[in-house]
Amino acid sequence: MAYRDTLATTGQGTGIVVSTWRNTEIAHIRSLPPVSSRYRLLLLIMREFGRWLMLGILLTAIVTFVFGVWIRNHALADMFLVVVALSVAARH
Repeated sequence: MAYRDTLATTGQGTGIVVSTWRNTEIAHIRSLPPVSSRYRLLLLIMREFGRWLMLGILLTAIVTFVFGVWIRNHALADMFLVVVALSVAARH
């Protein structure tokens, strides 16, 4: 089964057209109803969770930076790199 714009780079084959225009899978996907409100609610909840998670990561980074610089007397540049690495690792 090959869809429109399927690219074959080598080899040979034979194809048979089984449906056109409105009977294709792409047309079927386009005809689906819009996203339900339940799905939108889930997206809103996930967005809110993401914001809280980002805030937690930011606060953890700030506490780590302050602890490293003022309490443990590490260099500012070193602690900055540690905080950036920590933030990137937590985000991914």
